[in-house]
Amino acid sequence: MFNYGRPMPNSSSGSSVGSELRNCHCGKPGRIFMSWSLRNPGRRFLACYKPEGCKFFEWYNNDFTGRTKDVVVHLNNRRIVLEEKLSMVEEKLAMEANNKKFGRTVKFFSYVMVVLVGVLMMTHSHK
Repeated sequence: MFNYGRPMPNSSSGSSVGSELRNCHCGKPGRIFMSWSLRNPGRRFLACYKPEGCKFFEWYNNDFTGRTKDVVVHLNNRRIVLEEKLSMVEEKLAMEANNKKFGRTVKFFSYVMVVLVGVLMMTHSHK
């Protein structure tokens, strides 16, 4: 749930938002978050003030204007694109690290083989 929501700053609202907030199951006022999900972009909701709190959830139906929602949808789409790019870069880095590790393993076994061949040649020549 909280992966798709970001806390809203408390001081940005000029209205009396504090008086409209309901208490969560912990007894504290619910905190306003904004949804960044594809189904509810820009929609605000109340949740427990603690990240792993009492699981209180309620939609906050004081929605933004159309333009604000458009901006949120645009930013959400950019976030998704950037997360996909980041994932591709992380995969590429992991593959490069695996390739380096494989290269070191091949080198190690090559050295071992050279040593074994040398030892075999030395023992064979002494017979």
